[in-house]
Amino acid sequence: MIPTIIAVLLVVVLVYGVLHRKRSVLRKAMKLSMSFQTQSGKSDQKHPKAHILLLTKFYKRSKGRGRFQVPKPVEWFERGPIGVKEWEVEGQQRANNMANGWRAVLGEDPAITIRRHIRQGLLEPAGLAGQLGWQYTIPELKKLLREREVPISGSKPQLLQRLIRADPEGMKEIAGTLVAYQCSEKGREIAEAYLTEEEEKWAKAVEDIFCALQKQHLEEACRLRAAFNAEQVFQPGIGILTDWKHYDPTHHLELLRIIFECRPKILASLDDRQLGVLRPLAGMMFLCGEAPRKERIPMGIDATLIMSAPAAIRMIYRYAWNQRNIMGWRKARVRTVTIVGREYKGHQVCDVCKKLANKRFTLSSLPEIPYGECTSPDGCLCEIKPEFS
Repeated sequence: MIPTIIAVLLVVVLVYGVLHRKRSVLRKAMKLSMSFQTQSGKSDQKHPKAHILLLTKFYKRSKGRGRFQVPKPVEWFERGPIGVKEWEVEGQQRANNMANGWRAVLGEDPAITIRRHIRQGLLEPAGLAGQLGWQYTIPELKKLLREREVPISGSKPQLLQRLIRADPEGMKEIAGTLVAYQCSEKGREIAEAYLTEEEEKWAKAVEDIFCALQKQHLEEACRLRAAFNAEQVFQPGIGILTDWKHYDPTHHLELLRIIFECRPKILASLDDRQLGVLRPLAGMMFLCGEAPRKERIPMGIDATLIMSAPAAIRMIYRYAWNQRNIMGWRKARVRTVTIVGREYKGHQVCDVCKKLANKRFTLSSLPEIPYGECTSPDGCLCEIKPEFS
């Protein structure tokens, strides 16, 4: 009995220590961010999390690849991902937009913030591999390896190390003079704590939104998503550009109400109970951009369908999206539309839908899309394209 109590106490102490350390790191990070604002004297123009978010651009987490560094030069935020290579006009415009976006949330040029991170010891030079890595894609690295008769299999870090071992002087020459930076140990600690906290906030927001949708509290679900978006450094949109701090849910409620009231012909085999289970998941696709999770779909719900339950959820969402668009087109006095059979991620358009492809319809004669007679196991992939005069 006593050893069990001791073991439980040790676990409690360990968990408390981990949580306390994470909070401590986040407090330091926020103090660091506020100190940046104080130094520039423009704190009212800056988002308090923007400086830490900029730091995380040198560090990345991936479900499949774990945690890894993303070396970049200071100039990357002005020139874009191609860096020292020549940009096309469109690419340069994207780079300018990115730099302007960072200036808006930082209140200063991103290069100034990055150099401050360097002085604070949050960023450090990434070495030759980092200098090459940000400039060259995997196909380009493989071409360099072939030219040196070196094996081309493996991950990008492996390709870089192989190139450097095979031709160190040649790699130094093509790397150029721009220095790439990556997070130091201190910087990684802050970036990791920040990313973890943001993931936890998003997970909680998603669960809260799903609970609201299950209860059919549609406006509450919209406002929960709006509250989360309003806290983001770069505020996302759902279908339209939105001022999340002064949010009017009317536009989004229109689509949600269609989702919760509709009965698409393509899902005619489902009863009210089954549709009632799928509708909140279709609402999640709209509000959160989230693919349906398997654990949220009851077993056996797709037994009466020619498609999977996730495909059925997409059909509800696409039906609602199309219906709202049609209402908007009527107001805009659109007279004709064209149905386009779209092939998506290898999924083929069924023979029934192929007969509709590229045909023109008036809004009054337009068949219901998703098409009720579609035979694709992935659901109907047809799209409606308006023809504006």
